[in-house]
Amino acid sequence: MPAGIEPIGSIPAGTYEDVRLSPDGGRVLATREGDIWIYDLTSGRSSRVTRDGTSQMGVWNPTGSQVAYSSAKGGNLEAWITSSDGSGQPRQLTTLGGQVHVDSWSPDGRMLTLHHHRLERPAPILMLSLDRVGSKPEVFLEGDFNAEGANFSPDGRLVAYLSQETGQREIYIRPYQGSGGQVTVSVGGGREAMWAKNGDLFYRNLSGERMFVVPVATEPMLKVGTPVQLFQGPFYIPATGSPRPQYDVTADGQRSLMLTTRSSTDSPPARPRIVIVQGWFEELRRLVPTN
Repeated sequence: MPAGIEPIGSIPAGTYEDVRLSPDGGRVLATREGDIWIYDLTSGRSSRVTRDGTSQMGVWNPTGSQVAYSSAKGGNLEAWITSSDGSGQPRQLTTLGGQVHVDSWSPDGRMLTLHHHRLERPAPILMLSLDRVGSKPEVFLEGDFNAEGANFSPDGRLVAYLSQETGQREIYIRPYQGSGGQVTVSVGGGREAMWAKNGDLFYRNLSGERMFVVPVATEPMLKVGTPVQLFQGPFYIPATGSPRPQYDVTADGQRSLMLTTRSSTDSPPARPRIVIVQGWFEELRRLVPTN
């Protein structure tokens, strides 16, 4: 069964980035014109989370009650946190200088992954504990190459991320804590790693038009399967080349929330639109039959 693109009619076409489904699957977090917004998928009602014109890269906490994001309202791009319902005041989490990019929130709600672009130095992946106010980020991965876009697995035991140590972006996995080195996931380059709730890992190819899924097993040892292409299409990539996923995967792993720059009638390029891609699950079962 070929994949189909279903526009979300309740949310109008617009300039969106960094889409993320809420933990309950009913809302979408998105960057729009320099601020973080929340959209109800059924009604299309919207609420504005930030009002500074310099915010982006929002992520939900595990309960959907808070949003972490990056904002340059203080000058440099730093990590911030605020309530998703607009109550209370935003709180700045980092003062590192350069550009701090928020990537993901751990499943237990205790940790944020960041990557930090600094002048003339490769970007490292950082971990920021939220257990106490004033915590300083600690290095998770640093080398003579950019490391970016870290995402926790659903059980919190693994981290998937991008690294350019081979000269191009590839997807890797390594344990969050304990022993074990990194394992390569992508083949021929990859970007925008995103975990499904069942532990499968999704990513896009370097040009962004093809989506892949990789089965990941953790028992009795970490084992990464062969990437399988699910679908392809005219999907959005930021002009900045951001490593953060410009899509999300539903809890059942059978549909993807995407940004597309064309309509389903293949009209000329337009502003990004939030859509659902579906109908590829049967194709996956054909390509990777289960016993």
